[in-house]
Parts: sequence; C-alpha cells; structure tokens
Amino acid sequence: MDETLTEIGDVFELGQFKQYEIRRQRDRTAGLRRLEAWDTILQRPVLIDYFYCEDHQQRQFLLHRARKFSALSDPALPQIHAIEEVHDGLVLVFECQQSASRWRSLRACMREENLSHDRLRQWMLQAAQALSALHRAGLHDTDLRLGHFYIDQHERLRLLDLFLQTPSAFDTITALDQIDTDSDCAYLAPERFSHAPASAETDVYTLGLVFYELSTHRYPHQSVRGLALVAAITQGDSDQWAWNLPELADLHRLILHMTARNADQRIEAQALLASLNATASTQSIAQLAVPPVSPENLKPQRKIGSSRRLALILLGIVFVATAVLGFGRFYERTWPKFTLAFMPYSEVREMELGVRALKMNTLHESALALQEAEEHFSRVLKRSPDNASAVAYMALVYLARYSSGTRDEIFLQKAKASAQQAMSLNKNNAIALTANARVLQWHHKLDAALEMIQRAIALQPDNVFAWHIEASIFLEKNDGGAVKRVAKEGAERFPEDHKLLDMGGGVFLDEQNYSEAVEAFRLSLRRQPDSPMGYALLAEALQRQGKFDEALQTLQQGLQIRPSAILYSTLGKAKFALGDYNGAALAYANAASPGKGVTGSYERWLDLGEALIWVEGRQQEASGAYRKARELLEIRLTRSPDDSLLLAQMSLISARLGDTDRALQQARRSVAGAERDYYRLFLAAQSLQLLGHREEALGVLQQAIKVGLPESMLNANPILRPLRLNLNVSGAKQ
Repeated sequence: MDETLTEIGDVFELGQFKQYEIRRQRDRTAGLRRLEAWDTILQRPVLIDYFYCEDHQQRQFLLHRARKFSALSDPALPQIHAIEEVHDGLVLVFECQQSASRWRSLRACMREENLSHDRLRQWMLQAAQALSALHRAGLHDTDLRLGHFYIDQHERLRLLDLFLQTPSAFDTITALDQIDTDSDCAYLAPERFSHAPASAETDVYTLGLVFYELSTHRYPHQSVRGLALVAAITQGDSDQWAWNLPELADLHRLILHMTARNADQRIEAQALLASLNATASTQSIAQLAVPPVSPENLKPQRKIGSSRRLALILLGIVFVATAVLGFGRFYERTWPKFTLAFMPYSEVREMELGVRALKMNTLHESALALQEAEEHFSRVLKRSPDNASAVAYMALVYLARYSSGTRDEIFLQKAKASAQQAMSLNKNNAIALTANARVLQWHHKLDAALEMIQRAIALQPDNVFAWHIEASIFLEKNDGGAVKRVAKEGAERFPEDHKLLDMGGGVFLDEQNYSEAVEAFRLSLRRQPDSPMGYALLAEALQRQGKFDEALQTLQQGLQIRPSAILYSTLGKAKFALGDYNGAALAYANAASPGKGVTGSYERWLDLGEALIWVEGRQQEASGAYRKARELLEIRLTRSPDDSLLLAQMSLISARLGDTDRALQQARRSVAGAERDYYRLFLAAQSLQLLGHREEALGVLQQAIKVGLPESMLNANPILRPLRLNLNVSGAKQ
C-alpha cells in the first residue's frame, strides 16, 4: 500500500468509516481517489469515491448531485450506499458488483457478428431509461459514453461508475496528440467547443453517438484526429456520416434527431424513451414520432467538398503554427476563436457566451474574459445593431475596462454612449437600465442611479450585475443597513457570488463588528478562493483587531495566489500602520504600477505619496505621486464637484502640494457634506491639521470618532498623532 493510500486508509480507520477495509486504490486524479473496499459489517464489496475539496461551495455542489443520484433506482445505474462529509471533502460509498469481473464491455459486445437487432434495441432502451431517470432528477453532464457501459451476466446494460464531477470540454484536452477518437473530447457535443455548458441536450448527443457506434460498429470520424477531428465535430452534420442500415432505417432517423448539430433540434430524453418503448412493443421503429429522413441522407458519407478541403488545409497550418510557436500559449488564446469559426452563427449562443464571460470577469477580474465578452457582443451587434441587450452589455464591458487598468476616460464615454443608446432602443430593458445606473453612479448621481437599478432588478430579479450595483450604491450613500440587506438576500440568491459578501462584510467592518466581518470574508473566500478582495478585506479585519502577524500572513497568501492592486494596497496599509513607511511605499508603488496594479487610480498615488512623505530623502518622489493623484482626481471632481469624499481627498492632496487656500475650502466643504461618514471626516481632519487649523481639526476628528472612526486607524496616522492626547475617544463613542 503506497503512502497516499495509507493516509486515506488511516482516515477510514480512525473516522466514521471504520467498517470499511481498504483493499486497493483503483483511480487517482487531482481531486478524487477511487478505492476498492470491503464492508466488514454487511460483508460485501464496495467502491469508495473520496473527493478532496476543501472549498465549501464545491463540496455542497457534489453533495447535492450525490443526493439526487442516490434517490434513483434505475437498474442500469450504480446504487449509493452512503454519503458522508469530512473536513476536507466528501466520501461516497456505492455498490461494487462481485460478479462484475464476468461482465463484458459494451464495446466488446458490439463487435460480435451475431448481435441481433432486438438485443441492440433493448440495450438502447435501457440506456435511454437511465438517461431519462438522470434528467428527471436534474442531473446533466453524466458522461454516458460507450466505454462506460457494460453488459452483466443477465444481458442487461449496466454502468460501473458515478459521474458526479466530470471535466469541462477544455479540461479534457491537454495536448494535440490527445485529441483523437479515444479521448473524452471525441464524445462532446459541437456546442461544448465554444464554451457552452453541459446540458440535457449535450447528454442526448453523447448517447446518440453511442447508438451510432452500436448500429454501425464505427465512430463517425474514425479516420481523423487532432484539430481536424474538432472541425469534423463542430462543422459537420450527422446526416453526412456514413450510414448503411437498410434494416435499421427507422433507427437512423432517431439517431439523427439525437445528434443534430443545433442543440434546439435534438429530441429530449423523455421523448426518446417513449419512442423506444413504442418500438419495443411493436418491434418496429418505423412508428417513431420523428420527421422522415430524405433518401439522400441514407447514402454513404459524401466526399470532402472544396470548403471542407480548405478547412483541413487551415487545420494543417494551425498544426505547423502550434509546433513553431509552442502549444500552451497559442492554444489558450486561439482555441475558442478557432473552434467558433466552424460553428454556425447563433445570436442566442453568442449572447449566452458573452454574458458568461462577463460574469467570469466579475468573479475573476480577467482581461481575457472581458475581451471574450466584447467579441461575442460585437458579433451580435454586427448582425443586429439594434439589439438593446447586446448594446447594454457592451456598455457594461466598457465600464469594467474603465474600472480597471488606467481608468481611461474613453471607456467611460463609450459606456455612457452605449448605455444611452440601449435605453433609446428599449427603455424597459433590464440590462439597459443596469448599464445606465452604473454610469450614473460613476458620475455620483446616486439617487437617480438607485431608482434606475431598482427598476432593473424588478424587471430581472436574477440580474447579478444589478444586485452588485445596488449594493455598491447603498455603500456610497453610507446606508449600511441597506447594504447588509441586499448582500444577505443576494448571497442566498447567487450561491457562487462573492462580491455581495465582500460588500456586506465591509459594512460589518465599518461597524467594528469584526466577528461578522471575518465570517463574511471567509465565506467569500470559500466561494472564490483566488479573490484578491476577499484576502484584502479579511486582512484588514484582522489588522483592525491588532492581529498584525495574521493579517500579513493572509496578505502574503493572497499575493502568492493572485497578485493585484487591492492586495498591494492593503499590504501598504498594514506596513504603514506598523510604522514601516519604506515597506508601505514599496507596496503602494506596486499597487500603482502598470504591471501589478492600477495606474489610473488616484487613490493608489495618494497612498504612495502619504508613505513616501514620511521616508527621509523621498519628499520629491512624494510630491510627484501627489501631482499624479491630483491630475487623476481632477477628472472625477469635474464630473462630481460636490462629492464630499472627492473633496476630502483633494483637500489632503492640495495641502500636501502647498495650495493652502484651495485645501481649506475643500476640507470645509467636505465636512459640511459628510456629517455621518467617519472616513471623510478623518481625511478632512488631516488636511486641517496640516494647514495649522488645530482646533478645527480636533472638532472634526472628535465628530469622526463619534460616528465610528476605529481607534486603530487613528493610532496609525502620524499626521494626527499630536492631537490624540487632546481627544476624548471613549467619551466620543458613547
């Protein structure tokens, strides 16, 4: 027994699984161990799947599918005996047939020359029954391909496996030489090569391929491999496959409807089962309720035409390019675009793929995902320029581009124009309302933005983008109760989303309810383990509690997983709070750098200036950072001249750069509009202290403490250090 198996065996011997005696490890992948074991109490062999998944959401997903699977009683499907959650994963115990060694693979059976048509139909019926049972239970992506079927000693179709966690289309391919008729991707439906999710329709397609192989004794694309195989799957229609079934012409019609290239044209599993049941009783598939097939479709496969010959020539070029340029990066960037070239245009599919890419950017902040979203929506707009949803989604893409990177104002203007165009096309379109609300929010017109986003949610309650915007508007309006309400409801509605948890946790952080904040941020990280914001917020919560070492460890962990501006910025705050101004300056410099951070964020440059100003000999660099912050902030302040946060930040910059009159005016205007916002008051107090207005600074700071300024923030700030002896911190909070 190897070391890994010994460890797994220890888990079963020491935990709640003492009754199972581990015999051997059958399969091992990154997240799964499959073990053969003996149930010492019930005296029977079992198979054990040990899924390693510390992520709570993934574990709950598997548990949900396993429970559905366990409720099924179809004779072709293996039975689950037990489901158990463990600290780092999920354990499933299911049947292992003692007589399975005498079972024959369906692939071997189909090669028998004396295989009768009646027996063939019975096996197809049993496979359809299993698929129908799975679909009725809501289980898709079940991987019912030829190599997974067996025939037992009673001549019944059986499966020896559970398919609770199957790889996506692109997880199945790691190198060109793996793309052949024996690989997993050979059984994928055409739409899976353009990132479409697994569905009931993709299962029907896979089973249709199984039926084709059973009836013809061959795979439809037997002679091709590599990208040529992918082209054949995505470009060809099943009526072009080689058909020679004079006795099974009726079955031919059924398989054509299972393997239609357009998923919407495929027969459903329940209808498939009804058709095969009718066949079993009449012994005639001629009565199947599917449209007739023209005689031309019964001919052998046609020769490759000129267009397909050109496609194969292009495939050859791709092979050469891959060999020259290196597979990894070339494949990652060109594969989706290349396979889409062989797919017929579908507006519905393009919109679905665009929305999925945009949601992926929301979860992962991926430039590639944004680019992919833009390409899909552009494809739609090229053919349908008046598609209000596509125009509105394009506005959201522009807004996402603006909020990251250089804060290029061109993207904000494009977003504004697209959002207004979408509204002119359909003023009741939920996505158009969403995009316009976000544009209004960027212009700090919060009341109008809130009214518009709430209309969008009323029209489309499952619009996750709208929920994010509503919560962020409430956050800007300093309405913590509303933020927590939206975050709680949204987190339940969208079980994969983490941004609402971050915003709700941020309110708990401001309220100094650190236990609730930490709980929210930890749940956020379980949902999205590579979220920079999650690590940054968790570290800040720990830092506010004085747990500096744990906060720094959290930040280092986040930076190792996924470096980002927010993590470097939070690391800078932690270093600054500890008085390590050199370390803070280095972290802030990374946060404002083009390679690691956001060069167009005035806040990053302001933070950098505030760290550099306290480092001996770096005052000139600090002035440069302040000037860059002022340049970027003036753009925002021009759009929103009365925003108290922008005024407070600009007053601090103006004070640092010696523009005293302007700084004083901005500080006082900020205080007038920020009576209940401790952070804005905190900034204004710093400006007033720098300008020599000590008593005024004391009064503003006392007000900030009264409305919730954390003591840790006050203690970490060197500007306000001379005032702390004159503050009644405990009295102000009462």
